[in-house]
Amino acid sequence: MKLIDAIHNQTGEAREHLVLLRHSNARVNKLRQLGGSVDTDYTFIQPRKTRYDYDFHADRLVAVVVDDRLFSVYRVAGIEAEGNSYELGSAAYRQLQIFYRQLNRPAYRFKMERIDIAGIGNPIFGWTSPRSTTLRYDQARRGLFWRIGVA
Repeated sequence: MKLIDAIHNQTGEAREHLVLLRHSNARVNKLRQLGGSVDTDYTFIQPRKTRYDYDFHADRLVAVVVDDRLFSVYRVAGIEAEGNSYELGSAAYRQLQIFYRQLNRPAYRFKMERIDIAGIGNPIFGWTSPRSTTLRYDQARRGLFWRIGVA
């Protein structure tokens, strides 16, 4: 089944309110080794003045893919905190940012509400190339957004 259809059918949310977010497997593995959280340290903290300012609007749904599986689905409930990336996350997140030579830059920590749906933990398919980290309904590569499926 198409991932966006599965989420739409279970939540009733309009497909155009859905953002697909794919985390880097290497970075997630390193974060886990450091003792960090994929949710609060990696998903909820996003840099300001980037495409995430658009993607993480309140009331959007964010479907998170980790290790080529549907990891979680969240409703964005707004901005919880504003600051810089080193301050908003845990010590493990800060170590990850430094390890990958990411600058300490302005960021938001979003308030996210987990939505339990069937398919969490299931493999996704069709997201191989281009290796975009986020996909939205209205993007030029709309075809890829519509091709991603969940087992």
